[in-house]
Amino acid sequence: MINLISAGFNRLFKSKIFYLSIVVVIIYSFFSMRDLFKWAGNCDQALCFTFYLVPITACVLIPIFVGRDFSDKTIRNKVIVGHPRSIIYLAYFIVCLGAEAIIFVSNFIFVIIFSNIYYNLHKDDNFSEINEILINAGVIKDTAFLTPASEIVKVALIHFFTLAVCVSLFLFIVMVINSRTRSIIACVILIVAVSMFSQYVDSHLYSEEIRTAAMDYAYPESNEEPDYTRIYETPTDAERIERYKEFQNKMKMEQDYLEEHKGENLSKTKKAILVVLYDCSPVLQAVGRVEYSVMLLNVAPSNWISAIFYNLITVLCSTGLGILIFNKKELI
Repeated sequence: MINLISAGFNRLFKSKIFYLSIVVVIIYSFFSMRDLFKWAGNCDQALCFTFYLVPITACVLIPIFVGRDFSDKTIRNKVIVGHPRSIIYLAYFIVCLGAEAIIFVSNFIFVIIFSNIYYNLHKDDNFSEINEILINAGVIKDTAFLTPASEIVKVALIHFFTLAVCVSLFLFIVMVINSRTRSIIACVILIVAVSMFSQYVDSHLYSEEIRTAAMDYAYPESNEEPDYTRIYETPTDAERIERYKEFQNKMKMEQDYLEEHKGENLSKTKKAILVVLYDCSPVLQAVGRVEYSVMLLNVAPSNWISAIFYNLITVLCSTGLGILIFNKKELI
């Protein structure tokens, strides 16, 4: 198995599309961070940029990388010389996961380094008056990220294991279909299908009625809106600081209400099923809970351990099923 993995990485590091994937993801993050900092004043949301593009590059990289071995009869030859099919499958999984991990880590490091450099060079140009007041009062830190380092590690772990789910599903498709072109199409269809299904699950668990009730709970005054700019309306620095803290508390109240009352208009069975599906969805984990939690509350989601657990279950199930099918597959 070690020889298969070593050969896989040797071929990976000679692959142009692998390095192109790294460049594309970093360029995307670069321009996204510039735009983000202009209106946000910090770069916390940039911690989620990695997830947006890496799965898309994976649905192209994995079919091309593995599909080439099918078209070149390399996989067939590996079986002929005596390598067990399960070991061949696992070796491809490790190499593909390693490829996506390198892309992920490269971009994550770039985001952290570039954010701090850009923050220090341009904070005087982009900083709002309220941010300066909050920093001087010690309410927030004078740094590119308001999210603590421990929470950033949790976010990175959720994203990494979510990518592992994407790798396992894309590899499953390639090993079953065998064709590069058809595998890419199938992977894209899978991304679209999962996104649409995730939207369905989210809209049923957190219906418009529940979201409206959460807003009414957090902002009971009829003329009150969850608007950050309302902090500017207070005349003194002390009142602005108090308003900021109140604003943060109200956002937390809104999120707590949503979690407490999610799916309350559904039957117990349907709610239980949708909750599990919500936790298993890579889209809802990374884009829904993680991004919203980091962007508004500067913390990782409270369910980050269960999110990782569900990701591991999905990886084990899809990989195990893939091995079973691949073991019975006739190689031409």
